[in-house]
Amino acid sequence: MQQRLLSLGALALWAFACGDPMVERPDVGIFASDAGAQVPDPPRVDPVPARQPYSVLTIRGQARARRVLVEPEGGNTVSTTVLGSDGSFCLDYPLPRPARYRFVAYALDELLSGPSAAFEVVYDETAPPIPGAQTCSGADPAGCGAIELCDNGRDDDCDQRIDLADPGCQACQDDLLEPNDTVASATRILADRQEPLQICPDNDDWYLIAARAGETFTVRTLFTHVEGNLDLTLYSPNRRTILGRGNGVLDAETITHTATATGEYPVRVYGEGGTANGYALELNFEP
Repeated sequence: MQQRLLSLGALALWAFACGDPMVERPDVGIFASDAGAQVPDPPRVDPVPARQPYSVLTIRGQARARRVLVEPEGGNTVSTTVLGSDGSFCLDYPLPRPARYRFVAYALDELLSGPSAAFEVVYDETAPPIPGAQTCSGADPAGCGAIELCDNGRDDDCDQRIDLADPGCQACQDDLLEPNDTVASATRILADRQEPLQICPDNDDWYLIAARAGETFTVRTLFTHVEGNLDLTLYSPNRRTILGRGNGVLDAETITHTATATGEYPVRVYGEGGTANGYALELNFEP
């Protein structure tokens, strides 16, 4: 094992030098400095089922490293980027045929850790289902169904939306300006009143306002607060800096801003906690 670990470590360091994208060092925000690099501890891997009926094994755990490498016996090393400030990771590994599979995991930072304790699972198509099992994306490992079940906490139709966040579980109907659920798909609007518009549960609406430096504009949402509170946020053209918020408890949210730079200013309209409500959107420029 020692010889194999040294070999794997040499391979990882060689890959850094040669730019292998599989082991590229991403910045995940949990390391203060690379100075005085030390060998990281082996990753902690959550328990896996002894037997499962699914052709994909979801491996979860935590590591203080930039990447986790998982090595199945008789297979190729696979890797996953460490996610989140707590160092959690998740990896879906396909099991090509019913058999017993054995794995070890390594943490990779500046240096390669020792191996985790070995863990194994038997892929048995006749094994009973595992209640609540989910892949890294939240999908049912048994496969994607045609419809979303609206009360089981899983992504049954594998569209990355779970339960009431799935359009199939909503009585709520999107408006004609959709899709504009992200800043990348935002709808460009002119000085006017847009209605009727609709916020559905966990489904933001994004808009873009084109303004020249020195122009002052006001954007306003109008809705019935008792039917579901809606909030409003205005961003700078860099799409990150917040310039204003409307998060009161009345039937309208209003933001007025004087542009300091020419560009497109994103606006986000949203409801918290699964709120759905209709609204109108007004945009006016000062003469």
